[in-house]
Amino acid sequence: MADFNIALKRTLILEGAFSNHPEDTGGRTLWGISEKWWPEAWEHGNPTRAKAEFIYRDHFWLPLRCNLIDSQNIANELFDTGVNCGIGKAAEFLQQAYNALYFSTGPLVEDGRIGPATLGKTNSLLSLNDQRALFNYMNHLQAEHYASLDNSDTFRRGWFAHRIGGWVDYE
Repeated sequence: MADFNIALKRTLILEGAFSNHPEDTGGRTLWGISEKWWPEAWEHGNPTRAKAEFIYRDHFWLPLRCNLIDSQNIANELFDTGVNCGIGKAAEFLQQAYNALYFSTGPLVEDGRIGPATLGKTNSLLSLNDQRALFNYMNHLQAEHYASLDNSDTFRRGWFAHRIGGWVDYE
């Protein structure tokens, strides 16, 4: 099963710095925790790394059921996409990617929820080639999403430089 700490380390490298970009609708952000979406984390000043870890585990990793995914790379991608695009969108990307690549095995319902069927079919991809294909297709869908956003001119280069790709050979 995938390890939260491995995924968290990767995401915090991308999210860790303080930001307050005027075109970022989240406002002040530290550790990827924006004041707009997580005001309680900012009540007593800057959010701590421990608070960020709690939010990431309880509001992203566990709802996306990443702890039940066999492939660390797929879990990393699902988690990081959830942090950056929302958990429903991340789950949809996984389901859409699976259906595009493995439709003949029976389609997944594209409901934006990681349920038993999505977990089972994701974990049925035993070869690294199949896992990498799923990972890359998820990235393709994420890239299309970023390109469609109104404020993407401001952030597009960063998203494409840091959010698209990132497969790691763990073996």
